[in-house]
Amino acid sequence: MGFAASATDAIDRYNRERVHDRRGLTVVSQKKWVNYYGALRTQSSTGPGDPIIEPTFVIQKLTLRNTLTAAKLPKLRLRIFTMGSDGSPKTLIHQEIGLNNFELHEEIRGCVMIEFYRERVNGCMRQKYFKIWFNTIFLNPGKKIF
Repeated sequence: MGFAASATDAIDRYNRERVHDRRGLTVVSQKKWVNYYGALRTQSSTGPGDPIIEPTFVIQKLTLRNTLTAAKLPKLRLRIFTMGSDGSPKTLIHQEIGLNNFELHEEIRGCVMIEFYRERVNGCMRQKYFKIWFNTIFLNPGKKIF
């Protein structure tokens, strides 16, 4: 974002320069990241060059609502990752096994991934249940998110 005044200008600049893969197609993920950081800048900073200030939240309880009422609840492995502001790879900050309700006290900030896996049962492979990436800057305090 240092080369453009807005996300649209940054995308135009990237389109003019190097955003094509080996087949000459535009790399969509770069557009998504430019828009994402454009939204971060508009919501958090007061002026150009100011750092992005991401709020901190505490996750106290996660509850999954299983819509399959007749099905037995699977045993799940909850994992919470965070990504550092320096672009470092994701770091595991919490791991727990349970059914639907997870009681925890984890402080999160910035880019966070919450991931659920079905635990291995009777020698079967474990399987990803779902995962979600989000940034705390887009959350409102005291509001149920999902």
